[in-house]
Amino acid sequence: MTEKNNDNTNDLKQEINSLKTKIEEFSSILEKFGLDLITKIGQQNTKIHMLSDNIEELNKATIQIKALAPQLNNIIENQKYLESEMDLLKSILQELKSLHLTENAPKLEVSRDDDALEKKNAILNQFDELQQNLSSIKPPDLKNFLLNLKEAIFEYTGGHSMLYEISKIIQELKSENNLSEEFRSGLKEKLIYWKNKLI
Repeated sequence: MTEKNNDNTNDLKQEINSLKTKIEEFSSILEKFGLDLITKIGQQNTKIHMLSDNIEELNKATIQIKALAPQLNNIIENQKYLESEMDLLKSILQELKSLHLTENAPKLEVSRDDDALEKKNAILNQFDELQQNLSSIKPPDLKNFLLNLKEAIFEYTGGHSMLYEISKIIQELKSENNLSEEFRSGLKEKLIYWKNKLI
């Protein structure tokens, strides 16, 4: 019976040793898998941070591009003005060529509309005056000022997109008792934009 017990004990020891070996192999596999998993998670984290940085840079670039929009509009408006002036010069040159000027030929006179120039300068002065007084002006006074400005712009241009924007601000002022700093700074930006459109 002791031999049987010894055999059982030996078998049990072999099974325990076999189990230990398998457990050690399994734990080394798990350890390797864990290290691989941690490495891959770290790589993914790095990629996410890089993408976040790229998105932030794109966002800043988009904001800078949006900030250039008023300047681009101003350039386009100036280009249209220059094109009309160039067309005027071309027509004058063609007329001069067709006349074959001689000493007795009548002189061509090109006159500028001084009244329109005075109106434009008066409007630009109103913009400057409003910008200077914007920090202290009260809503009723601002409303009256904008109504007068709107009327002057209409007389000068015969109609302009900024008239609608001015009307919207006048409507907002009907319900305002005090002007917030946010409202004042927004209006200041619009005044600069409108002034550039008239120049």
